[in-house]
Amino acid sequence: MYGKKRILTFFYLCVLSILCVNLAAQSESDWYYEKEIRDIKFNGLRFVKDSDLDAVVNTFIGRDFSDELYAEILNKIYALEYFEDVTPLALPADPEKKTIILQFNVVERPVIKSLGFSGNKGLRISELRDAAALKEGDIFILSKVLLDERKLQKLYLEKGYTDVRVVSDFTEEEDGIKLTFKITEGRLSVITAIRFQGNSFASEKNLKKDMKLKEVGLFSKGAFQESLLELDKQSVLMYYQNKGFMDAALVDVIKDVAYNEEKKRDEITITYVIKEGVQYVFNGITTQGNVIFSDKELLALVKLKKGTTFNQVRFQEGLAAIADLYYENGYTSNTFYPDIKKDTENRLISCTLFITENRRSHIEKISIVGNKKTKDNVILREIPLESGDIFSKRKIETGLRSLYNLGFFSSIIPQIVQGSEDNLMELVINVEEQSTTSVEFGLTFSGIADPSAWPVSAFINWKDSNFLGTGKLIGVNLNGSNDEQTLSFNFNDPWFLNRSLNFNTGVHIKHRAAKAAYYNYFPGGVNKTDYYMNYNQLSFGGDISLGKRWVWNFAAFTLTGGLSNTFERNFYDAALYTPVNSVVSDRHGKFGVKNTIWTKGALNARDTLFDPSKGWFASQQIAWTGLIPKVESEYYLKTDTKGEIYVTLLDKPVSETWNLKFVLAGYTGFTFLFPVEGTPLGTDSLLYIDGMFNGRGWNAGADQSTSLTGRALWSSFAELRMPLAPGIFSLDFFMDIITVKETPEKMFTQLSGNDFFFSFGPGLRFSLQQFPLRLMWAWSFKTTDGKFEWNSATKNAGRFVLSFNLVNQ
Repeated sequence: MYGKKRILTFFYLCVLSILCVNLAAQSESDWYYEKEIRDIKFNGLRFVKDSDLDAVVNTFIGRDFSDELYAEILNKIYALEYFEDVTPLALPADPEKKTIILQFNVVERPVIKSLGFSGNKGLRISELRDAAALKEGDIFILSKVLLDERKLQKLYLEKGYTDVRVVSDFTEEEDGIKLTFKITEGRLSVITAIRFQGNSFASEKNLKKDMKLKEVGLFSKGAFQESLLELDKQSVLMYYQNKGFMDAALVDVIKDVAYNEEKKRDEITITYVIKEGVQYVFNGITTQGNVIFSDKELLALVKLKKGTTFNQVRFQEGLAAIADLYYENGYTSNTFYPDIKKDTENRLISCTLFITENRRSHIEKISIVGNKKTKDNVILREIPLESGDIFSKRKIETGLRSLYNLGFFSSIIPQIVQGSEDNLMELVINVEEQSTTSVEFGLTFSGIADPSAWPVSAFINWKDSNFLGTGKLIGVNLNGSNDEQTLSFNFNDPWFLNRSLNFNTGVHIKHRAAKAAYYNYFPGGVNKTDYYMNYNQLSFGGDISLGKRWVWNFAAFTLTGGLSNTFERNFYDAALYTPVNSVVSDRHGKFGVKNTIWTKGALNARDTLFDPSKGWFASQQIAWTGLIPKVESEYYLKTDTKGEIYVTLLDKPVSETWNLKFVLAGYTGFTFLFPVEGTPLGTDSLLYIDGMFNGRGWNAGADQSTSLTGRALWSSFAELRMPLAPGIFSLDFFMDIITVKETPEKMFTQLSGNDFFFSFGPGLRFSLQQFPLRLMWAWSFKTTDGKFEWNSATKNAGRFVLSFNLVNQ
């Protein structure tokens, strides 16, 4: 029948037959050997897309043909399980036959025309479809059908259907396979009570706390699973062992089953019969056989102290810490035998750890599995190990953290495999890729600062953070509103010139309509505060930066420097207006230049980049604007200081797939401007409350009380985050505090309660790299001489704020 596996021997005979017959028959001289492969093509594709195959075969283009290379190509093609038959041809790619085209004539497996379910009453079809990996239109592969049978059965078992059976039935028709999963559900089994006998030391509440099985109730369906019952037995014993009761035992587990006719289900009462025994005290640990590390060094790693109640988990953690010390230094083939002795008369437990020290282990090879788009070298360069290096667990963990922070993979699983000889290890990194291309577009409400202006702006952004699998980032952004339009392009290479150098560059062009105060002459003097002129500004420019990263045990340090350049030209009627700000007038009718050179140092110790649960971040940036004397209009120093901290307050399992989790996030940042004495500072360069990223809910334009600008800004926030779908989106509650002062000196000498602006509210934060939006609803207020004052724009219904989940790096 279709779908039976070819045995391995038969497969390789087929490969050799194809190689000898089909290729050799084309030319007696075997002209194609050692010729460069110009292209690889497939004939006979109906449902399989060329793009599905490109990621597999493109790595072979440009390499010279050989039997070994050809066998490798065939292995990868057959591993896809798309084809029933593959016939190769070698064709000349040029008249001189210096290069070749490999052409594969293929016969596809049929596709799934329809996918159905029968016999299901307790579960909806939508649940079953979500659980099954195969979908309509997929290539029919029998092994995957059998996997889906097991997945559906597991789903039913998790719901409490202990006697479920799932079998597949399929018929092949001319236009595809009709696949049906036939389900015999059986009865639903729920737990109505969990009880204990023989427990005098431990309370029922404490014993139930870490159990996987729950009683049916308002927040639990109480589904019974035999596999979880075994885990709960271990949980009960582990509780006692962590309290020093090393002789504790489960004498019996009694299941009483009663059928509830009204609810059509089996109701189970589980009773754990316990024999507690006596409580032991830890009498210390000694080591034997260790030469490389002293007793003092090893025993300092054991946190369970002599004379305290014996705790099994802490004891095992101490043994693991000793083994880790050896592993970290490359001694992976050592053996550790703990000889544990119980003194029942005195209720003491002691241990002698026998250590056999062997030679250091080295990395023989590092292999990558599962990457279709991302090139091997992009992954390998993040791992601070190479073939021949001493094995290091810490360096592997550091490399895995760097891989996660790339944002290219949804899953990364390392494996340590024995190499070709003793003390040689192979590191296998299994990855599962996720989309790195994002397209964002939409409309945003930009406020009502000017009643005559259209208050809606549109944006469209395209970004690929792993362009062609090279790890490079390319992005294009277009933003447009009534008063401002911007088009920008940016490029980032985190491994410039194949070194750990981060190269970034971008160009932009922008037009905006702005306002500026102008001189209005009266017989009694000049008014330069109440009259504003409109003008247009056209600007374009670019930026470039180069940085290097160092990864240490406690954090990663990045040092970056760069240069930005902007040309600006202002348009207004000079016969009618004389701007107060000389920066505006200097760029009237001609392009003025603004150059900035900057450097930045950043320490990152967050566990993940886009949705941290713990860790911290700190950075300091210094920028100098004005590089060409007597040509540029502004000359000033700008400093940016930022700090973040993340703490997980609660992480409690609610179900097998979701934890109730709360993370407290805190941020504070100072920004200061120091202009050269006697030089102007343009309005655009001043600091202000933007209402989107800092002081969320305020609007510097619309809220006259906050239309403050200055040369010193202090912004802080606290957020309580509850991930609803970890790594995807989170429900947050935020509180912002911000102040702006005229000069840095006044920030420290004249700061009062009247200077602070507050805002708070709930928000929905998307932590996907491809969709970094934040939707918030904010209320804002301030105090004046100790009196509470609502911001009138948010007092009644609050204000909607659309922002972006920007990550400080």
